[in-house]
Amino acid sequence: MNSTLEPTGIFRQDGKRPDGMTIIPWSRGQNLVWDVTCVDTFAQCYLRNTSEHAGAAAEIACKKKEKKYEGLRNEYLFCGMAVETMGPFAKSFKRIVDEIAERMNVLRVHKLKAKAFYSMLKAPVQEDEVRLSFDCQKNLVLPKVPDQSAYYSRQLYFYNFTVCEGSSKNHLNPSTVTSYTWMEHERTKGSNEIASMVYNKLESIDLSGKTTIQLFCDGCPGQNKNVTMIGMLMTWLSKTKSKVTKVTVVYSIVGHSFLPPDRVFGQVVEYRDVLTQFSTVKAFNEDFKVYDWKEEVKSTVKPPGQWHFKISKVKRIEIIKQKKGIVIKGEVPYRSDVCIHKSVLKKCQLLSMINPTMIETKNTVKPEKLKDVDELLKKHFGESWKEREDLKLYIQVLEEKGLYSQDVGEELDDENDFPAEDDEDDFVL
Repeated sequence: MNSTLEPTGIFRQDGKRPDGMTIIPWSRGQNLVWDVTCVDTFAQCYLRNTSEHAGAAAEIACKKKEKKYEGLRNEYLFCGMAVETMGPFAKSFKRIVDEIAERMNVLRVHKLKAKAFYSMLKAPVQEDEVRLSFDCQKNLVLPKVPDQSAYYSRQLYFYNFTVCEGSSKNHLNPSTVTSYTWMEHERTKGSNEIASMVYNKLESIDLSGKTTIQLFCDGCPGQNKNVTMIGMLMTWLSKTKSKVTKVTVVYSIVGHSFLPPDRVFGQVVEYRDVLTQFSTVKAFNEDFKVYDWKEEVKSTVKPPGQWHFKISKVKRIEIIKQKKGIVIKGEVPYRSDVCIHKSVLKKCQLLSMINPTMIETKNTVKPEKLKDVDELLKKHFGESWKEREDLKLYIQVLEEKGLYSQDVGEELDDENDFPAEDDEDDFVL
């Protein structure tokens, strides 16, 4: 517990300071402040009380301390740490000791779970096993220019979803790393997109002689840890012609989610061109499509609240193929097996009924952001930036559907120049 002794700047009415204070907030955003005292159990002034109740002297001393420091209660959590010579603690002191012990135990378990997760990720890959780890990189901005004005301007997002094959000790190169890239005006970054890319990866790898697939990722509920992803994996396992009979999804511990894709992200500076040095790049619409897994799975698979385990609590989801169909289970520990496999399909529903349709619509970019992008390009490359061959991407984004065919800045200088609500669909890029 990080703390400081006799903290400066904290005084009671007589000018004396408490014995200690935590450096970081302890509870409800307030720091814990304490003052320690030790009283004699057999002192004449306490003997009557201590002879009737154990710890009575410590309680009396604790109340005296609380009264002396009552001026600090508005800003700090105060604890009078009173103890008797014969051993009894004051109740408030004992609560703090118990809470410290509980926090130490939680931290110990947290570290053990993180160690178990990384030991599974580092373990050698078996001959009949395929191990994939995947993650989304932080939103990268375009245009990438070294101008201070870029800090204050809204920019277009470039998305990168990377899948790595093998354990965390394997060498990363284009044969073991696949990067799925798309831009903000093409698609958002949700469960449909992630599920579609994982599906594309599973369909593209050689599964000859493989019976088990392990997937490692973080527990982001909007992308990885949701019914859309699990439903897609169940559908893929039920329809695959390979010998794979088991898919396990392993989620990392919060705060310990460094995965092999993060090693790729650390090398990526200039986006798609640089990604080709470290991975096989797949571009949206050219190399992969996005399918509406979310709606299809929703009509076939039960909502997570009706499953036989709480998806928010588990760290490992196991999907296996049996003669009676696809069944799954969720486990809180990484190594122990406690739960049983059950089906999570709705009545009279089959996974063969899931046939997601391709999503044709593109994402909507606000016109204000497009204006900022145009202004930023003008500041860095000049008024004639549209004549540059290396900036064709932005020309296509800004001029799609006939928008911004002239100078964007001049068209949108006046707020009244924005299209009416009826023309809102024209801004779908």
